[in-house]
Amino acid sequence: MKRILINVIFIFCSPIFSNAQKEGDKVIVVKYSSDSISAYKLAKKVLIDYNFLIKDEENTNTLNTYPRELKKIPGTCVIRVEIANDTFRVSGIYGTKKMNYWGFDTPPKSFLPIIYFRGSKTWPLMLSIAEKLGEIIRYENPTSNKKNKKANSYSFGVFSDVHSSVFLMNLRL
Repeated sequence: MKRILINVIFIFCSPIFSNAQKEGDKVIVVKYSSDSISAYKLAKKVLIDYNFLIKDEENTNTLNTYPRELKKIPGTCVIRVEIANDTFRVSGIYGTKKMNYWGFDTPPKSFLPIIYFRGSKTWPLMLSIAEKLGEIIRYENPTSNKKNKKANSYSFGVFSDVHSSVFLMNLRL
């Protein structure tokens, strides 16, 4: 009787654990369920609520932000929200500032993807944005699928405050 009860509990709890965050997850997939506002406007509103400036690229399928200062670590982050039918795909990159010889902060020269791991300082920001967008469906790590590398690459144009030039980087997820 005990074994049957344990098996029944395990069967009912297995869907809960299958959607759990895993080390290395980079993308949060969120279900859009609001009828009163369009998906693009909702994503834009949520990003503005989190003090992000949105790049005006006239693309209604993707929202990219300008770099925003992080509060918990010295650095900046960029968030990307891809809109497809009734889902959002939230991902992002971050870069840490360095201090030069004279004691001034310099902008990040390279950016890394925001990934989930215990103690991450940037993942909670991306997770809170995803929770405001709607119901979280699953977490993904696109690099685990090595079939099509070009399909998983995209670029962000990041503006530097010091040099006022554009750093264009190609980020593979």
